[in-house]
Amino acid sequence: MKNEDKDALIQYVDQWNAINDIAKPQNEKTFIDLFYKLFLEDYDDREVEFNGQGSYFGYQVTLYPDSMYGKTHRNLKFEVAYNKENISVYSANHNGFWYPEFIRLKKGDPEFDALILAWMNFLTCVFGL
Repeated sequence: MKNEDKDALIQYVDQWNAINDIAKPQNEKTFIDLFYKLFLEDYDDREVEFNGQGSYFGYQVTLYPDSMYGKTHRNLKFEVAYNKENISVYSANHNGFWYPEFIRLKKGDPEFDALILAWMNFLTCVFGL
């Protein structure tokens, strides 16, 4: 992920966090596009942690970009819950409490098929599944 894209994602999360409402925006194209870049373009300098059964549904994975060369910026740490029917992306900085999702898609939603396919291909590359 290019530095300008990382900066854009950090800024997006800052602005999203500044919204003082539990009903924060979900599934915005800007975030989805930047999230694709985050997990598809960073292959050498990130940690990907498989957490097993998720607390929301299905399985859960945590992404820590830039973790190999230093500490990951808090706005770039994400958890992804997924199964064949749903995918949700939320901040990994939740300390075990519920956190609103940046992405919450279910089968039948316009972006679901493309995102779940890219995510499963990513997991195949990382874990060799």
